[in-house]
Amino acid sequence: MEILLRVHEKAHENRNLMCAAGDVVVVCPDGWQWSELERKQPFWRILRIVGMTASDALLLTQSQSRIARRVLSLDLRKLPQAFINDDSRSEAMLTISADSMRSAIVGKALTKVIG
Repeated sequence: MEILLRVHEKAHENRNLMCAAGDVVVVCPDGWQWSELERKQPFWRILRIVGMTASDALLLTQSQSRIARRVLSLDLRKLPQAFINDDSRSEAMLTISADSMRSAIVGKALTKVIG
């Protein structure tokens, strides 16, 4: 599975609608044709997660309600910092294991939905 991950906050007048750093924006199958914007903008990163099922990955995009913030997000400090902090986007994508991804997941429903 591949995910588009937000690494910089996106402000919104209603804090519940903001896209926070660590939020998974979208989950796509391996080999997805990411747009140039998705590959090059400094506020996003693309991660390929080896060994994670589509159903587990899709849980990362669930919101508390139709318009609320994500239930789960990723602790960016637990992901490879050279990739996360590279706003030049010298590497378009990083491949990590499902276990590495799971160790970065934070949220109130973590133990009930992932793993």
